Amino acid sequence: MTDLPSRSPLSAGAAFWLQSLAWLGGDQVSKHLAVAYLDRGSSQVVVPGLLSFTFRQNTGAAFGVFGAGATILVLVAAGVIILLSVYGPRAMQLSRSLGLGLACELGGAVGNFLDRVCRGYVVDFIDIHIWPVFNLADIAIVLGALLIALFVLHHRPVEVDVQPDEPQAPWSNPGA
Repeated sequence: MTDLPSRSPLSAGAAFWLQSLAWLGGDQVSKHLAVAYLDRGSSQVVVPGLLSFTFRQNTGAAFGVFGAGATILVLVAAGVIILLSVYGPRAMQLSRSLGLGLACELGGAVGNFLDRVCRGYVVDFIDIHIWPVFNLADIAIVLGALLIALFVLHHRPVEVDVQPDEPQAPWSNPGA
């Protein structure tokens, strides 16, 4: 992906926040519907053998791992949210893929953070039968990680030719 054009009608910061809010909004609405219409542990088949909506209360981290450390998860998530909020809009100015990746990460992190703080657990309901049950926030986090990985793989760092201020001794520069 390329950098944002300088004449973009939407500033890089606004694009970052809109992307984050879109993921957060979709996540929270879908979880509200799951809580309202699915009984705990029940499953509604959407596409037989492929997709069901199965209500789960996840007290752990990703896919139920680290269940006993809810306080630690909340604290770590709060720190990540702060960092993403500060650096995400700046990253969008550097690269769309990096900025959108961080926006996805923020939307997903806030969605699961709100569940943890308000409900004491994260609502998971998307069941594809070959993977643990998950939610839209998890999708945003995985998509964000993929976009960040694309940025890292395709980003070419600027090479800077640094010349030392003082001549070095011959033994300190093995290539000389």
